[in-house]
Amino acid sequence: MNQQDLKSIVIVEKPDLLFEDLNGNKIRLISAEDETYLENSYKSMIEYMRDNHSQELSEEEKDTMYLDLQRIWNEVSGKNGGRLNEISFNLILHKNECKYLLNLVKTKLEYDVDSVFYAMELNNMIEKMVESGEFTDDGTGVPFEMSAVDIHYLYQIISKHKVKGLTKNSYYFAEILKRIALSSKVFNYYKENFTNIAKSLQLWVASLDKGFAIKEDDKVYQLIWGNSDTKPVFNISKDPKETKEVKKTKEVNTES
Repeated sequence: MNQQDLKSIVIVEKPDLLFEDLNGNKIRLISAEDETYLENSYKSMIEYMRDNHSQELSEEEKDTMYLDLQRIWNEVSGKNGGRLNEISFNLILHKNECKYLLNLVKTKLEYDVDSVFYAMELNNMIEKMVESGEFTDDGTGVPFEMSAVDIHYLYQIISKHKVKGLTKNSYYFAEILKRIALSSKVFNYYKENFTNIAKSLQLWVASLDKGFAIKEDDKVYQLIWGNSDTKPVFNISKDPKETKEVKKTKEVNTES
């Protein structure tokens, strides 16, 4: 992968992690603990690449640093066991929206073999929430803790539903879709951040070899060193005999 391939890095603005219900109460979309973990993990990986860059390292030292970063990345965003995939995101609903969703799931939607069991679990969860007494009034927002996968499934099963006209139920339906989008936006923000890390890591590892430099206007350079006084030193020999052929960049193993 070369620098041109990494132009797909997208720096996204952090979304608001607070939702304000009809009573003016602010409710978190993810817990403060999870936010701190994700922010610190992202920051530590950027700082690791920034502070440990050198073209005077042995191959063993390079491999060790690469494996350390890959391990941290997989702990956060790996397909199997990455904490980001296990974090609970709050789908926040008001009483009438919750009742509408329960009726929708129970009586209005159609299911196939891939969705019927999830719909049963969702139905049970909503029923328990309605019966819990947490909805003290119509303006109180109550969070439903759901994984990113659950939120995705919820969107898939209700997005095929059609509403007729602009009735009260149509607005409930629209609000539920917007709440799903809020939670999804938070997940996508962090997922994009760690995808950027994975892409940057490949180029960063390649740049540990003499004869290779990352351009200052490159998004990877900006991500790692853009807001820092620490700058990398690239040794690019003008003598072709001294210039090492850049090895194929390593790819982050995301199967862990």
